[in-house]
Amino acid sequence: MFEVLCRAGRSAPMAKTLLIPEAWSKHQASMPETHRAMYQYANAVMEPWDGPAALAVTDGRWVVAGLDRNGLRPLRYSITRDGLLFVGSETGMVVLPEPSIAKKGRVGPGQMICVDLERGKFFDDRSIKDELAASEKFEDWTKNIVELDSIIGPGPEPLMLEDRSELRRRQLAAAISMEDLEMVLHPMVEDSKEPVGSMGDDTPLAVLSQQYRPLSHYFRQNFSQVTNPPIDSLREDRVMSLRTRFKNLGNVLAQNKTQLEVFTLESPVISTGMYDRMKEHLAKNEIDLNKEKLTLGPVLKMDGKTERFLENEAANAMLKNKYREPFVVPEIV
Repeated sequence: MFEVLCRAGRSAPMAKTLLIPEAWSKHQASMPETHRAMYQYANAVMEPWDGPAALAVTDGRWVVAGLDRNGLRPLRYSITRDGLLFVGSETGMVVLPEPSIAKKGRVGPGQMICVDLERGKFFDDRSIKDELAASEKFEDWTKNIVELDSIIGPGPEPLMLEDRSELRRRQLAAAISMEDLEMVLHPMVEDSKEPVGSMGDDTPLAVLSQQYRPLSHYFRQNFSQVTNPPIDSLREDRVMSLRTRFKNLGNVLAQNKTQLEVFTLESPVISTGMYDRMKEHLAKNEIDLNKEKLTLGPVLKMDGKTERFLENEAANAMLKNKYREPFVVPEIV
């Protein structure tokens, strides 16, 4: 992806900023507004990668070394008086006479250092980000972002389900078991804490299970089992965020203000009242999956009228499957 972004016209420092930005959403006091606007733009273009990684990349003109937002990998550098830059995980990996060193330091979490080979100039973290933030009118572009939190909440909260049998029916449809209620939901409600559990999943495969399993349980995601150090709660609060952005995303290879025409929420979890108010704000472009003529295949196909509506008229759409029929395509598809 780095090479694709560079070939599309972005510099190596900007590609690193898009792919692996530093933590910014909770650093209002310590970060310039121009930098925050640039990171808001980067967040609207694509999801960031959290690493952990120490990177050394080049696009032919720029040479960049940087860390991810957690900074779990060491990265140190030294600059000699005759203009050589040495970067590595340890200071002594290349033996340099101390009198020959003009400057040395450490690259911090989310930071980077760069060399512009065309200008023959070294940039530390602050100077390269100042230059990147000044390259476009990011502060003006961020005015296109719609913050939904101030629009949809807080407010009146209707009771979601008054009928206990309806609650139980939905729990069964979602395959919520007594174990989920007692081991997961109960400590969250009683202690306001997340339950402690292991990373493994020892439940039977859905295709072999004797119990009802929803369609989503038949999908498995492969991911790398790596030995990353655990993230403590203090570090997690500083570098992690649940901030969510959604809407039709633009071309990641373009660089203009239309990419910031997105909605944002502080958390993907919203209440029933907030959901109702969000439906009102989003112009009620609601599609009832129970009424549409849907075809289940390699892709989910809708009838021609709905498809044309989504392509040409609706900037956003909400899919509803509230009342399940005996055979209805679940939203997971």
